[in-house]
Amino acid sequence: MRVSPISAAKSGMKPKQRGFGLILTLFAMAVTVMTLGTAIDLSHIYLVKHELQTIADEIALSAARELDGSWEGLERAKRAVGGESAEKRQEWLSFSTDEVAELRMRFRSQPDAEWDEFPLTGAGQRFVEVTLASEARMFFLPMAPGMPGAQRVVARSVAGQALLAKSEIPALEFSAEATSPAAPEYGFEPGRSYALHTRSITGCADALASIGQRDTDRSTDEWSSYVVTGNGQRVLFAAVTDGAGSRQPLGVAAFLIRASQTGGGPCAVAFVGASPVLNARRNGAGPQGAYEVRLIQ
Repeated sequence: MRVSPISAAKSGMKPKQRGFGLILTLFAMAVTVMTLGTAIDLSHIYLVKHELQTIADEIALSAARELDGSWEGLERAKRAVGGESAEKRQEWLSFSTDEVAELRMRFRSQPDAEWDEFPLTGAGQRFVEVTLASEARMFFLPMAPGMPGAQRVVARSVAGQALLAKSEIPALEFSAEATSPAAPEYGFEPGRSYALHTRSITGCADALASIGQRDTDRSTDEWSSYVVTGNGQRVLFAAVTDGAGSRQPLGVAAFLIRASQTGGGPCAVAFVGASPVLNARRNGAGPQGAYEVRLIQ
């Protein structure tokens, strides 16, 4: 029986075509798997980085709000890091099975000063740097020769008490007259009571009573105790005026509403400090002036 040349040629090419096609298919599958795997691993790194940055920002802002120039304030800022256990650190990364492997916090007094991880005093320390690091595990890239099984991911955040220009200070409901406009802290003495003025039509006493009743501590008048037990509702910021009739604003000061004021009474508050932080409940760590906690980097 004769076989045509064409039939013979076709039957001879089929095994080669199938083998070549199989190789191409396997190669395409491998490239697809590696491409998808690389995309998954890179997405995982991005997710861990995003979560770390969010956590670092929150810690830095919380720590900066605690700085009041005292050693206790410095210790409170350090405790803002929290989560020392591995279990707690893992909870921070809610979309990942990785954990925060490294925590570091440093402080400085000026934007261009050197960072200090262990300052000897809290005086003037109003900037904080938080660094978090995690070893993000890779799932597909380690399949390739020489590729590591984890990628180190680092997030850094800097927050601080930024000095506000007078034009940035919001209009305040209350004001107090400086006893000595040119003196440090406008002549006010910490803990001493001073009268306030208000623009409220209900009167100063009623306004203070309304504010004070929302506090978790309505009985303590000592500032050192109140910062532990109070929630900040009895701390108010008042414009400081020159008391010369023109009532020109000189700056801003922080005052503590007296416990007796939560139920009405004389319109008086205790002086806390002349470096108030507008979005915090403490006096700041910087020199005389109004401050606001902000993310710097």
